Amino acid sequence: MVGTAALGIGSGAGAGASAGAGASAGAGASARAGSFAFGARCVVITAMITPAVTAAVAIASHLFTRAGRRLLTDSPTAGLRAEPDAMTVELASGRVLRARLLVGADGADSWVREQLRLQSTGREYGQSALVAHVSSERPHDRTAWQCFTHRGPVALLPLADGRSSVVWSCFEAEARERAALPEDEFGARLTVATGRVLGNLLLTTRRLAIPLAARHTHRYTGSRFALIGDAAHQIHPLAGQGINLGLLDAAALAETVALHVLGTRLADPGDALVLRRYERRRKGANLLTMAAMEGLHRVFTSDSPTLTRLATAGLGAVDRLPLIKGLLAKQAAGD
Repeated sequence: MVGTAALGIGSGAGAGASAGAGASAGAGASARAGSFAFGARCVVITAMITPAVTAAVAIASHLFTRAGRRLLTDSPTAGLRAEPDAMTVELASGRVLRARLLVGADGADSWVREQLRLQSTGREYGQSALVAHVSSERPHDRTAWQCFTHRGPVALLPLADGRSSVVWSCFEAEARERAALPEDEFGARLTVATGRVLGNLLLTTRRLAIPLAARHTHRYTGSRFALIGDAAHQIHPLAGQGINLGLLDAAALAETVALHVLGTRLADPGDALVLRRYERRRKGANLLTMAAMEGLHRVFTSDSPTLTRLATAGLGAVDRLPLIKGLLAKQAAGD
């Protein structure tokens, strides 16, 4: 008999570009050390990427407890087996979990995708994202900033404690050089690169360099499984769209499954035809956004000064047109 389990598996690896930029949740992460939540009719495997996600897991644990569910975070995954009526996840502790739907939300280096042997297409950018937290001379006023330079974009994302999360995309040699700089010199260079929008910036954490890549999985779903977020698609963090795509995936999958099982406990959440509706709903939008980000990346890393100036002027014009900017923001948010 299939257990009624909802399971989340998260690793401490891969504090990636996406963490700060909201770009690709879970870049570089895998499900080797996990967190597990029980209570629905599915298994969700996720990747932890930052201390912020660790805090989110603590909140989720509280919510699961209140709902009569459990969230476990202390056992790595050991194996995955597909059966006609269930997916079985084996833990290193020897525990076995079975559910009718497995959701892979475990980042760009998806353990679920690997175990299911799903094919994907991608390319390396030859760039890395330097990720860190900084304090600033001026308050961020809960505003995110994205500065485009010829050598790559740099983002400042507001944090609740008043600091900002930095994602500085650059070519790998530059990333290594900047990661080795003394903290005060790194802060000074970052201040200049961001146009002093928040005044002087001071490094408050260690720097982490994450290789950047684009990847798209050919198939998001099948019998008893679905992929969401970076497990299904990975994009460049230059516009911070990775996290938006992941959240939209999660919402679409939840809605699709909920509509199917609503009103009856006999409905099968792992039905391949039902899960295919989610894939059709999201794949086109994801590919469109990936193409747009690829285009922006090519423009801003182009050797043509004219093309770069035109792109910069275009973004400046959009920033001065509230209606157009609002429409783009709604599109990015999936509205």
